[in-house]
Amino acid sequence: MRFGLESGLFEKLEIKGFGKEVASPFELRVVLSNLHIALVNVGYGVSQALPVVVEMFARPEGSKFAIQQPEVHLHPRAQAALGDVIFRLVVSEKKQFYVETHSDYLIDRFRLNYRSINGDSCPDSQILFFSRNRDGNKVTPIPIEKNGEYSEDQPSDFREFFVREQMRILGL
Repeated sequence: MRFGLESGLFEKLEIKGFGKEVASPFELRVVLSNLHIALVNVGYGVSQALPVVVEMFARPEGSKFAIQQPEVHLHPRAQAALGDVIFRLVVSEKKQFYVETHSDYLIDRFRLNYRSINGDSCPDSQILFFSRNRDGNKVTPIPIEKNGEYSEDQPSDFREFFVREQMRILGL
């Protein structure tokens, strides 16, 4: 499975059966660096992300998914690989995703994929930015342009935190 390799989570999956009947118990294992590890003995992120990824591939073309924080407990490399998977399924199988995430790695990789395909075949995608002020909550759609960049039409506080943090790191 390409996701396993790109994410660094596993090289392949295997099933170890504990009986000959169809309904016999089994154990799902991940293989990484020639180690065969039961899924229950690997990081929590793998066991949480794997069923989601399998479901994304198993559903028919045009399916819709609502996924909440798929990045939880995943290494940043795996979060980015998830962005690749989502993008590929949007383009190749016309699947639609509504993803609630706090992962810049996932979003940035999704956006980066726009640069690898013809602009005409790029999907229409957007970020919904939620902000709170004294009047309540506000939702601002921020389109992703055909080159993968964010639209210029975005709230000033959308990237403000990250810019401030980088300036502090650089001593500016």
